[in-house]
Amino acid sequence: MAETEAGVSEYAKDILDTLEMNDEQRGMSGSILKLLENGGTLKDMNNLTDRDMEVIYSLGLNFYKSAKYDKARSMFQFLCFYDHTNPKWWNGLGATQQMLKDYERAINAFAYATLLDVENPQPQLQAGYCLMALQKYEEAVSALEGAIITCGNDASFATFKTQAETLLATAEAKAEEEE
Repeated sequence: MAETEAGVSEYAKDILDTLEMNDEQRGMSGSILKLLENGGTLKDMNNLTDRDMEVIYSLGLNFYKSAKYDKARSMFQFLCFYDHTNPKWWNGLGATQQMLKDYERAINAFAYATLLDVENPQPQLQAGYCLMALQKYEEAVSALEGAIITCGNDASFATFKTQAETLLATAEAKAEEEE
């Protein structure tokens, strides 16, 4: 292993071993993996500021609101790639994928958003809608129950809770029909 890979986990080293790279690429890859393992982001590595990211987010949001979903997807993918730690980027990507009817990818984005912000029920609710579109009713039930639990009695989540409860009743009925 190259010296630049010192401190990189065994798992990361295994990944590097499977890739065919020259020494310079291996060194750079090792540095990137080490940065990520230590909580860094590619945003940090490329000297992008929070303001830069917010400007890109605004562009993505404007494309989304203008129904230019392919352009919005590009913006949100960029954001997620350069700063994988912000749930707002993942929610934007999930919503865009949902509008493009790419439900599997939308579910993945919403799942990641949920992991990053477990107190926000919206990604679980949106994943529920996507699962319903895919006719995966039992999985939808699980996502929607999670959204309802996350909502709790928080008045600011009342709309989400009502939507989740309504959709849950439909998902449960559809799941029973399949049995």
